[in-house]
Amino acid sequence: MLQADPNAEQPVANALKQAINLDPTSPVLRAQLGNFFLQRGKVDEALDQFFVAIRLKPDWAQAHYDLAQAYKKVGNSPQAQQELQNILLLLPQDLPQRKTVELELESLVSPPATPSGEPVP
Repeated sequence: MLQADPNAEQPVANALKQAINLDPTSPVLRAQLGNFFLQRGKVDEALDQFFVAIRLKPDWAQAHYDLAQAYKKVGNSPQAQQELQNILLLLPQDLPQRKTVELELESLVSPPATPSGEPVP
């Protein structure tokens, strides 16, 4: 089985960091770097980048969604819920993506049920 070379990812991280150095106020670049880190299990680094993206553009729903995903990955459901609620405040009522966010929020708020319909303790 082939194993990924961790050093092969370094050029991607370096390119994103260089782009950020050229445009430090870009929330998109910060979110891209955050997602790069999140995909590699570097959640703390991802969280840092998502925080910066949101500070740069507080009304950008995608950055809040990315932050919610990072919180979910570390099992911080209350913070993930808060970010999903923030998204609902930002998205227009008629946007189809609202339903996806609402369902995701509902799955965090409601405990999963057993096949008999009883909540999991």
